[in-house]
Amino acid sequence: MSDLPQGFSTRAVHGGAHAEPAGDVTQPIHLSSTFARGVDGELQGPWLYARLGNPNREAVERTLVALESGATEALAFASGLAATAAVTSCIAAGERVIAESGAYYGTLRQLDALRERGVVVERVDLTDPNAAASALARPCRLVWCESPTNPMLRVADIRRLAEQAHTAGASFLVDNTVATPLLQSPLLFGADLVLHAATKALGGHSDLTLGVLVAGARGEAALAAARKQRDLTGAVPSPFDCWLLARGMATAALRIRAQEENARCVAEALQGHAKIETVRWPGLATHEESAVVATQMRGGGSLVSLRLRGGEDSAVQLMARLRLFTRATSFGGVHSLAEHRARVEGPESTTPRDLIRLALGIEDTKDLLADLRQALA
Repeated sequence: MSDLPQGFSTRAVHGGAHAEPAGDVTQPIHLSSTFARGVDGELQGPWLYARLGNPNREAVERTLVALESGATEALAFASGLAATAAVTSCIAAGERVIAESGAYYGTLRQLDALRERGVVVERVDLTDPNAAASALARPCRLVWCESPTNPMLRVADIRRLAEQAHTAGASFLVDNTVATPLLQSPLLFGADLVLHAATKALGGHSDLTLGVLVAGARGEAALAAARKQRDLTGAVPSPFDCWLLARGMATAALRIRAQEENARCVAEALQGHAKIETVRWPGLATHEESAVVATQMRGGGSLVSLRLRGGEDSAVQLMARLRLFTRATSFGGVHSLAEHRARVEGPESTTPRDLIRLALGIEDTKDLLADLRQALA
């Protein structure tokens, strides 16, 4: 890459590139599970075995370092939860973990399972300055933040939490999946580690499963421990999934900005609708953490959550009437999706029963609004 300053999309296209022997502009898929040695037993290239390294995986890791401002190293995993497990498996019995109470449901279930190993896990609303300060007044090993949260879209003050976590002797991790590196840079605000479910907006086409951990200088030791766990367990993505992610990241900025514009239009159009109690989107001036959003985010993202008047019955009826939105889980892809989140999460869910999460895709805005209006009519 050039030494000149480069924008997000330039880094997304060129950040992981290197010259291919055949002159390929797009990197080919390297399917080999093992790599040859010479007659003296020395490896002929930098790779030994696919579980430990692969050209496609290392290309997307280089790209992620280029995209996540402040990053020095990145690790790709088979899924976001595989990346989560690599971090949490390094926590010892008796150590203390503070987790955002509104974090992704799968993350919370995995963190709660640590209690069986004797780890002290406390769920805390990290968007509440008093609750966070109280929890971090005592030593802990790890602070797990998600901002914005999914699906309530609450936004935590990353800089404040980083300072408090480090004072408590903790590593500070931010799940940046909802915001993406385009809209938020947690490492620049003091985070040690950043997690992405690259299955979502970074891949962007609902056709791969992959998770990523990215570290700044302060998080390199924690990332080394996570690498050891990944190599021991083999929780690595396939070469094809890595190739798909590289393809997806090349157009990430174009897609994310289009999704964000659709989210903005939907959120603004539905505010004040007679059948909607609350519209939640970080970019709205009415959002309870709008001041924090203004200081650390570069946009509101692609998720909009609606709380319906009439409770769960109204939410279920809205879902049934949608025609263009696909009723499916996940977000960040080119298709617009709708989900009654509490039913997906199951009986232990703390998500309000009247909440519908909309994941905006890249369809024409007028068509998405028409579908929502007819479903609400």
